[in-house]
Amino acid sequence: MDKIKQKNLTITICIIALLILPLIETMSNGTLWGINLISPSFMAQVSGYLLIIKLVFVSLGLVGLALKAQTINAVIKARYLRVMFYLCAGFIGIVQIVFISLGALLNPLFSSSVGYIHKQFNIEGRTFYVYTADPGAMGRAYHYVYLQCPLALSRYELKTIAKVGWMKDYSLEIHNNNLTIHHSQSDKPIPSFDLTHITCTN
Repeated sequence: MDKIKQKNLTITICIIALLILPLIETMSNGTLWGINLISPSFMAQVSGYLLIIKLVFVSLGLVGLALKAQTINAVIKARYLRVMFYLCAGFIGIVQIVFISLGALLNPLFSSSVGYIHKQFNIEGRTFYVYTADPGAMGRAYHYVYLQCPLALSRYELKTIAKVGWMKDYSLEIHNNNLTIHHSQSDKPIPSFDLTHITCTN
């Protein structure tokens, strides 16, 4: 393969990578393929910045698709394959631009509520993480409560404890290995969950 063909192939592969890699990451199980590094709050921040990076990548891919058409045509010689490639690549890129932009606009990374959405409690040598999902007018808000277990290389694993209804102000306590969620402004029964079978060792 001469240098021109190799250069054309390299440019085409780079354009494909700029369009496909963000899509693969988006479809994976968790931010950066579920690496779960340091804490859920940290990964939430990474996810917010990652949206911006993916938006840049996909935009560059679409620009490359438009400006390097001759280069791509030199690599994909069959006309019908070129048409399919441009249609698929353009569709994938445009759809990602729309959804990534929407995700960036709705992401709470730079809002004052980010500290409420991701809360961490250290109680009796155990770390508990509470994620608050509030869809607004689209549905009810809930708190998802997890036991956060440390793993090697500063990673972590979340073990599900419970899903409870939304509370404005709440606190967590442990009594006789039962996790209790207190809410001072509610007359409802205080939720309590047995932690006997929810440990970082099983």
